[in-house]
Amino acid sequence: MGETTDSKILLIVENAKAKAEKAHSEFKRSYDKLKEKTKNTIDLLDPNALSQVSDIASSARIACDTLYAEYQTLVIMVNSQCQPLLEHNPDCKTIREVYNLIKDLNESSEIENNFTASFNDNNLGDIANARYFVPIESKIIQSFWQVTYENHPDRLDIEKQEAQKRKEEQEKAHLESKDYDQIVKDWHLKIDSIVKCRSEKASEYLKEKETAKNSEIEKAYTDIEKAILAEKTECNKKKAEAKEALSTLGFFEFSEKKALKTIINDMNNQIENADSRLLDASQTLQRQKEDLDEWLEIEKFNIEQAVKKEIPLPELPKKPSSYVGTPKISISNEIIGEMIVNSMHLGISYSESDFTTSIPALDGMESKASSILRSMMGVYVKKTKDCCDSIGYQVIENPRLKFTKKQIEKNDILYKDLNSKQRAIVENMSPETWYTVSELALIVPEITDMSNIQISALVNSLLDIYLERKEGRRVAYFKLINNQQSLNNENEF
Repeated sequence: MGETTDSKILLIVENAKAKAEKAHSEFKRSYDKLKEKTKNTIDLLDPNALSQVSDIASSARIACDTLYAEYQTLVIMVNSQCQPLLEHNPDCKTIREVYNLIKDLNESSEIENNFTASFNDNNLGDIANARYFVPIESKIIQSFWQVTYENHPDRLDIEKQEAQKRKEEQEKAHLESKDYDQIVKDWHLKIDSIVKCRSEKASEYLKEKETAKNSEIEKAYTDIEKAILAEKTECNKKKAEAKEALSTLGFFEFSEKKALKTIINDMNNQIENADSRLLDASQTLQRQKEDLDEWLEIEKFNIEQAVKKEIPLPELPKKPSSYVGTPKISISNEIIGEMIVNSMHLGISYSESDFTTSIPALDGMESKASSILRSMMGVYVKKTKDCCDSIGYQVIENPRLKFTKKQIEKNDILYKDLNSKQRAIVENMSPETWYTVSELALIVPEITDMSNIQISALVNSLLDIYLERKEGRRVAYFKLINNQQSLNNENEF
């Protein structure tokens, strides 16, 4: 009979909890509606002001009255249904459930309703003020169930067992926390090892690329030089033969002399042309060597991306559910940035809070997340804007170096001449993507409030230097030239 009684009482308690939750939800909806009403300014000199204020005050009172009445009705109902079942000796824990529910309902019934008003920032005092107290009858009911629970013969044993269980769980949690802290330390060491290994591999690959590129440049020049020198040797040979033949001719052999002189002149011209081409090849070699640093900078970026895929970061071990606090994670912003990118999926927009909740190293550090995301803008991530004007971030499919040092030096003066809105357009555009004016208005917060005509004027001012244009069906598309995204290297490099 005891089990059946316990089941009945627990069912009554669960039903009462559900009704209390529903009543609280209804109250919350009423509260939100009132909040919207109070956002609107009421002119107290308006003839209808009094009725508007009274309506709000009345709605607040009705919402509080309804919640209070529902809670107290549940106290009476639970008591009337459960008290007769006590003669069947329900379990001590079941009695405690009833006591805790009645206690919570009584505490939640102590509602305070304060409604004040102000005019020209001067407080006009309380318009409606009400405080709800627990009725004596409900207090007696709560006391009855408290005494029933405290006098139950099994109470002390149960509380002792529960205290022992809590102690064991705390000790287990403590051990798990210590173990997890050690796991995080080992993970740190692994990260450091991977970063070092990546750096060594990238340097090795880059050295091989540099050697191969130097060999390619030198070989191209050597091949040209050999061909030109062979051509010069042949010309000098023909020139010498013509001169020798010319010296053997008699005084009246005019036509033969003329033909040989023509050959000598042609050879001189060819030798001069060969010297000029040799000089051009030498200058080309010099330019290619000067451009090698820029080429290596791009290659270094590409190699680093390839090495990251080749040697991925290990995932941070999951925290045990019993772990309290935040693990000490001290890794570079670059590694955190990589974690952010690895957690993103193509085509999905993420908010900053998505990263602070999913990446332990950013737990509660919104400003740091924002700073790291800004530093990756245009290379790894791009800004997005939804229909509610909320800023988000999407991953770029193929990360690309924003600008080489040489490009920065070349365009820095031009970039400084741009105004803030022009810069914002350049910085928020992604490589290889064509945009319409309307699409730019969505992704660039600084120009959202501008008309399409004004945006078109801004975009057209960037043509040829920063943007290129193509015509579609009744609409123009714009794209960055040579990955011209952001030259503000002081803030983003």
